[in-house]
Amino acid sequence: MKKKNNFEFFEPKEEGPPKYHRFQDEDIQLPTPQDLVSDPLFEIPRPKVKFELINDWDKFLSLVNDLMKSNCIASDTETNGLSRRHRLCGYSFSYQINHGSSEEPLLRNVYIPVRHRTGEANLNAKLVAEHLIAVFKRNDVLWLFWNARFEFHQFQKEGLPLPLKFIDAYLIKRSLDPTEPASLKYSAIKILGEDAIEFKNAIDSYIRIFCSKNKIVNIKKDRLAPSYYDYVYLSIMTPYAASDSYYTWIVAHVLLKELKEYAGCLQLSSLEHLALPIVFELEHNGIYVNRITLKQNIKIATDQLVQVEKELVDFLGDPPVKLSNLRLLGIRLREKGIPVLKPTKSTRSLPLEHQVPSLTESALLRMLHHGHKIAGVILQYNKLNYQLKTLTGIKRSMDYDGHVRADFNQIGTSSGRITTREPNIQGYPQKSDDFPLFTEILELDPELSEDFILLFCDLNQIDLRMIAYLSREPSLLDGFRNMDDIHAMTAHNIFREQWDTADNIEKRRMRAVGKKLNFSIYYGIGAEALADALIKDGLFYSVKECSIFIRSFKRDKPMVMKWINEVKISGASNGYVCNMFGRIKNCEELMSPHLLDSERSKIELSIVNHMAQSTAADFYKKCLVASKNSLVQKGVRHYFINTVHDEVHIVVEKNKAMEGASIIKNSFEAVGAELFDIPILVNIEYTEGRIIDRRPFNLYKAAR
Repeated sequence: MKKKNNFEFFEPKEEGPPKYHRFQDEDIQLPTPQDLVSDPLFEIPRPKVKFELINDWDKFLSLVNDLMKSNCIASDTETNGLSRRHRLCGYSFSYQINHGSSEEPLLRNVYIPVRHRTGEANLNAKLVAEHLIAVFKRNDVLWLFWNARFEFHQFQKEGLPLPLKFIDAYLIKRSLDPTEPASLKYSAIKILGEDAIEFKNAIDSYIRIFCSKNKIVNIKKDRLAPSYYDYVYLSIMTPYAASDSYYTWIVAHVLLKELKEYAGCLQLSSLEHLALPIVFELEHNGIYVNRITLKQNIKIATDQLVQVEKELVDFLGDPPVKLSNLRLLGIRLREKGIPVLKPTKSTRSLPLEHQVPSLTESALLRMLHHGHKIAGVILQYNKLNYQLKTLTGIKRSMDYDGHVRADFNQIGTSSGRITTREPNIQGYPQKSDDFPLFTEILELDPELSEDFILLFCDLNQIDLRMIAYLSREPSLLDGFRNMDDIHAMTAHNIFREQWDTADNIEKRRMRAVGKKLNFSIYYGIGAEALADALIKDGLFYSVKECSIFIRSFKRDKPMVMKWINEVKISGASNGYVCNMFGRIKNCEELMSPHLLDSERSKIELSIVNHMAQSTAADFYKKCLVASKNSLVQKGVRHYFINTVHDEVHIVVEKNKAMEGASIIKNSFEAVGAELFDIPILVNIEYTEGRIIDRRPFNLYKAAR
């Protein structure tokens, strides 16, 4: 375990290729430096700003001396691809010279090549990193980045410490205006004008032509494929790469001035900056996958899928139907005399022979409920197909050490909820028994299992608690303060006399209806959608019954409905809504009198959703920051490996597991007590092996 800047990262014991090694350049025929063709079809305009190439050791040492004196440095890294897994090609820095003297400060923009493959002079990457360590360890310098998380991964792979003080202009930009394109190029154009980046656009075109002439492929076509910028000549790459640090310097200073004028955005931007190192840690550590079990389960899923496919094909007969084409599959079922009970919305008004049957999960469950066993076979096919695609996707995404590392986006959604992609590990089912082939492959890293334990810390009903706080609904507030069963309360209000006379089994069914209403009604669920949602839980109610449920719910929650209307009115009058942390969602379309009712309804639902979910998401980030700081202060060894909506997965050392769990729980609840007048509860589970074997943490404490 290596500790850097209070953040711990697991390092595998065995020697191996770089942690993010995935792309084998050796498998692709690339030109040698002598074979490169550099004849472009046009002239590249001269940039208006001077960009300096540093590929001489004496110049580099002089640069390091300047950086040690500077109090503000903008930095950017150039890689041979768009993913953090790609290899670093060079560093660019922008900083002021003559700062503090009587002379006018000048901005110096430099590029240091370390791994270009054009046959030109490069500096040794290892020696460059060794000399830059002292610069990065300074606590009296402010670093400026655009998308700092990407740069942190490159620094970490080169052995550089994370900067102690930094500003991420990308986070500021998203805090100020989440609707504008959040690219450095777009921001630079707004400030400097189109002319200032004319040369960069020309270089983009040059690189494409250059790579085409040299038969170098994958230029920006696939985010996970190399772009081979390291094959572009340094005379071209220097202004291209160094301009990014120059733009970062200019844009960051302008955005900081704007940020000071908006207190709400300043609060939000500060929160995002505090959460960024934790998100970086999540990306770095990843989750462990048992490679042997994965291989076995892929074979099992494949064999089972073949059997189910054969059963379906035999039933459907000739001509063969592609099973993934649900439209044709539904029509064939109807031809076979199987009534598909629900047509698609777009064809409901058409005559029966022209209606397209719907084969959604709820429609298939309804068919199965009416005794059509073939619907169960289709459901099994869909489930196996999903598991097989997920398993094979994990196999492609695994790094050499058995970990899957996703890209975590902390501001990728308007609500601010942390999401993942490439791969989307938050979408992996981790509790459900419906996907056993998948859930049993995720586990605590075997190298840590002897000394560490994996904790799952989940905020209990946090969205519902935020709605109670925001709407001031007395029944919800009292229910949470008294630790009542909110879902049972809702069910009692809906079913009334039926609840009083029902047995325990029936009450559980009624409570499930109350739970579904509590988590759906605030976001505008209709009677038909509610009926479909209940079917997935094994509860079969008609659309008419669900309509009665919704009316009863709205009648018993008047303050919630009043709050929803106030949010809609506020959005229509102001053109935006803003949560208590300063996160804004624009809805200027609502100010238009010509907006269609259907579109107006969608936007209104989205802003109500935003007010509840964004408040919960920002509160969750504050909890993550507080728990991280407390764990560090108490000296509990740990590392964060994943977050799924409002649940964080943290590995802590076994001999301090109870202390660590207590610290996390107290940190979350203390932040809640500071902000809200209703209790915030944290559920903690644990596992010492597979994630599917997670159990309540109370059992762990009892065993000790």
